Amino acid sequence: MVTFRAVTAARESRLRLEPDRGLAVDELLGAIHALRLESLGGAAAPETALRSAARGTYRLGAIVGIDGELWRGAIEGALGPRVGLRLAAPWRVASELLAGIAWGLNDATGLRATEFRISWTADYAPIAPLELGIGPDLVVLVANATGTPSSEQRGIAAGALAQARCIIGWGPLSFSAGPDLEVLAEPIVVQRANIEVFRVPNFVAGFSVNAEGEFVR
Repeated sequence: MVTFRAVTAARESRLRLEPDRGLAVDELLGAIHALRLESLGGAAAPETALRSAARGTYRLGAIVGIDGELWRGAIEGALGPRVGLRLAAPWRVASELLAGIAWGLNDATGLRATEFRISWTADYAPIAPLELGIGPDLVVLVANATGTPSSEQRGIAAGALAQARCIIGWGPLSFSAGPDLEVLAEPIVVQRANIEVFRVPNFVAGFSVNAEGEFVR
């Protein structure tokens, strides 16, 4: 009940009005509907807006980077580029598929080494800007003798890769760097005249620097 008071010089009168409850409910529902339309961008239907939001939670990007790792023996390690794709999902999880090539940092007794690598990792960011990843990888090593007669040795090994990254982003671009540890099922040993020259050991420590650009958001 709403009460108004009107005071005059002669007397004081009280006016009591009973509000139209049906009209008040209609006005309230109309205000709620207007707020919903405004939050969804006017003409956009609620279902369309929800579908757009769901699509925006997944992001696909391309990765380019440089990866280095330590070997054992006359050739002490390798360095080279790598490229791949990254799919980021909700709940701070992501997946990366990378392929790269690396060359031995030096020649050893007429041997040159080239390594081909492919890896897949599942990544999780427990706290910003740290991201941790783990997954399988495959390594193929090719060693060529530069002297006469020339020869070639090949080795292949599968293993698991664990990595940690510090990620800094600006809009669709991001940069990351961090160490990784690779555990191979068996080492790849390169020999010459039945003498070991170098090897890719069971445990391979490395470091990588990457740049990512998202092209689907």
